[in-house]
Amino acid sequence: QEGAVDGLLSGQQRTIADTVASLGLNPAEGRVRSVVELQSRLQQMQQVTTSNHASSIPNANNSLESAPYRPAILQLGLSDLPDNQLQVNSILLLANGQPQGFTHIIHEDQFRAAVRRFQLQLSRQASFNSQAGPGQELSELLLRPLAAALQQSGANALLVAADRGLQAIPYGALPLGGQPLAERFALSISPSLGLLDLETGRNTAEGQLLAAGASRFQQGLEPLPMVPRELTAQIGRA
Repeated sequence: QEGAVDGLLSGQQRTIADTVASLGLNPAEGRVRSVVELQSRLQQMQQVTTSNHASSIPNANNSLESAPYRPAILQLGLSDLPDNQLQVNSILLLANGQPQGFTHIIHEDQFRAAVRRFQLQLSRQASFNSQAGPGQELSELLLRPLAAALQQSGANALLVAADRGLQAIPYGALPLGGQPLAERFALSISPSLGLLDLETGRNTAEGQLLAAGASRFQQGLEPLPMVPRELTAQIGRA
């Protein structure tokens, strides 16, 4: 578990630097958060959301219902290894208890091919089987060691902090235990924990909303013509 704590901190340092450089932000932006602070934020989110009865969580019938909000953080990272291999580093942090760390090694070509096949399957609206096919292959490559911990965590909301190389994966459709993740968790994806605003109860009525999306792609992916309308709808609800 000591390795998991160190991995969570070093992962934040790496993703802050990478994201700041990629977006051209001030190098002083962001800060590394301790396990104690992150868990305190998770507990506050749980208390605030539950007291406001505002959480909508997927249930077993694939519909949204009000439920006690039980958030967790999943940090995912990749490390290059010799012989065209990758080490997957995953750390699961719940509101209470020690972080759980997992590492395993996969073949880079197999991983990249599985990501590509899964993206193509979804973009072409091909028939989807959550227990077989490219999605299941990718899930086993990426989530295999922590699958049991995720399913037994009791969490129903998951913030995925994903390193570069893992951010284009459609996590909501990624199967886990025969169900897409989006049917198990309310999902949020971020490139960096250290750049997130985790304050609760803040009034954002006068804030600004950045809404962006792509409707056309390269590399053989099918277009998504509804993206402009979806963005307009999101802005209208803000």
